[in-house]
Amino acid sequence: MKSQDRRNFRLDAKDKAEYREAVRLLDGSMSVLEAAKLAMQVAGHKPKAAGLNAGAACEAFLTRTEAKLSAGQIRPATYTFYEEKLDRFVRKFGDHKLDDIDRPTLRGWLESQPMSTSSQACIFRAVRAMYRDTLAQDPPGCSSDPTAGISFKRARKSSDAAFLSVDEAEACMRVQRQHVPFMALLLFAGVRPSEIADKAKPWLEWRHIDFDARLVRIPPEIGKNRERVIEGLPDTLWLWLEPFRDSKGTVASVNWQTIVQHAQRLGGFVTRTRENRTVNKPWPHDATRKSFITYHVALCQSAEATSLIVGHEGRTSLIHNTYRGLATKAEAERYFAIKP
Repeated sequence: MKSQDRRNFRLDAKDKAEYREAVRLLDGSMSVLEAAKLAMQVAGHKPKAAGLNAGAACEAFLTRTEAKLSAGQIRPATYTFYEEKLDRFVRKFGDHKLDDIDRPTLRGWLESQPMSTSSQACIFRAVRAMYRDTLAQDPPGCSSDPTAGISFKRARKSSDAAFLSVDEAEACMRVQRQHVPFMALLLFAGVRPSEIADKAKPWLEWRHIDFDARLVRIPPEIGKNRERVIEGLPDTLWLWLEPFRDSKGTVASVNWQTIVQHAQRLGGFVTRTRENRTVNKPWPHDATRKSFITYHVALCQSAEATSLIVGHEGRTSLIHNTYRGLATKAEAERYFAIKP
């Protein structure tokens, strides 16, 4: 047979799988249950959905997610994220059948939540994960996914508002003495606030900071994705941390939101009185981390070096395309000249 003729008889992956199943059926090695499922599949039938209500579905999803947590497949923060976001969904739809919640209803409820689009997107992500996981069960807990076709993308900030000016950063460092290490790690090491003092995770401790080796270690239970060792940090950071060299316990004394709110007032972003709170100018999203990245890449002129510090290995294009050129080298020198 010619090679062209042989190619005509080649089976694709789907045909091969069906061929193997047919052989098992014919030689008697397939169980009665497997044969029944195969017959339903060939006939175009799907297993009947269990028709769970939202409360039961979310509880089952969290149980499966907790098993993944116990197996070390996800971080504690991931489980907490799903638990917190789905709680709001259950309070609204707990007694509703999943199949009775259509796309317009779900979208309308999400958009009506009194919070930012970013926060709405977080709830949406948790609900979407629950629906997808529920559909993947055998039998599935519902027959459709109303999250399909809904998009909640966080509104991007304009590049000129994505980081703090040198004067604003300097003002933020005037926080109370006990909060200085926290702000220094944010502004001069690019550490995320949630990697230091987040209520859903263990807090960063002084033992994770090695003054002699001049490095900061972010444990896996605290970090966003995995353990991170941050080296090559600027002298500015160590000047701010040196007075705390002999400290023990956690780096922060209160949760990160409290300290950032204090910094926002010092930076002129917010004015707070006993009666009310006035927003004078928007606090950029992820302001401190983006400030560090912007000024560091301007100072060292190396997206690769900055990527290694902030944990973006292999994604230097993100640093180069997003942050390079936003600040001048002179501005970066002023930024890293902010000293005690």
